[in-house]
Amino acid sequence: MLYFAGEDEAIQDSQLSCHDFDLLLEKHESCEKLEQAQEEDDTVLDVGDIQYLQKAGRTFQCDVCSKMLMNKETLRRHMRLHAEKKHKCQHCSKCFLYCSDLKKHTYTHTGEKPFMCDVCSKSFSTESSLKVHMRTHTGLKPFMCNVCFKSFSQKVTLNDHLNIHTGYKPYQCHVCPKSFNSAVHLRKHLQTHSGLKPHQCNLCLKEFANKSSLKNHLLTHTGEKSFICELCGLSCASQFSLQRHMMRNHGI
Repeated sequence: MLYFAGEDEAIQDSQLSCHDFDLLLEKHESCEKLEQAQEEDDTVLDVGDIQYLQKAGRTFQCDVCSKMLMNKETLRRHMRLHAEKKHKCQHCSKCFLYCSDLKKHTYTHTGEKPFMCDVCSKSFSTESSLKVHMRTHTGLKPFMCNVCFKSFSQKVTLNDHLNIHTGYKPYQCHVCPKSFNSAVHLRKHLQTHSGLKPHQCNLCLKEFANKSSLKNHLLTHTGEKSFICELCGLSCASQFSLQRHMMRNHGI
């Protein structure tokens, strides 16, 4: 399974039939992306591939919104988006098409986590969250940056990564004027405003607001430089040093 940034959601829900795969194979001889695509059900193809299949008459169009889909099964699943959602959550009023989907959603309110990882026993409230978590064990990173070709285990992580290339910082701190290119960096920054520093270095007793800052600090004792600039490959001893380098040398 291989995803590329910027593709349409309808395309992301597509499934290749054997005939579709043969058609595209004529266009992409020995292309690794298509070889991997045939192994998975929810493959994402680039726009050029979609146009190629359209010309071959192998796409199906939604009568409601005119979106083009890859096969009858994908079209059937897509049509659920237009159906009336009668099952309403009593906690947040969100509505769902199926009662089973409402039940799964309710877990996010009750705190129940019935989906357990069979590797580390960590539990999750939704099956999709467990699926994402399993990638930490398998090493699967199906979301690829189309700029530097770095791969990620989650699409949201890929989207935040793309902000590095564009310089876009959509995550604004509500306390100070600082903004960040990812939600993770914003969360870490917000801890600096709390004043709490519960994580202490056992070598010099310096205190930090979060574990990652402490981990970065410990590298100054070992001399290890594990923070690599994704744009030029420079190694830095800390996240702060890397961010300072990127600001000074790359304008990010």
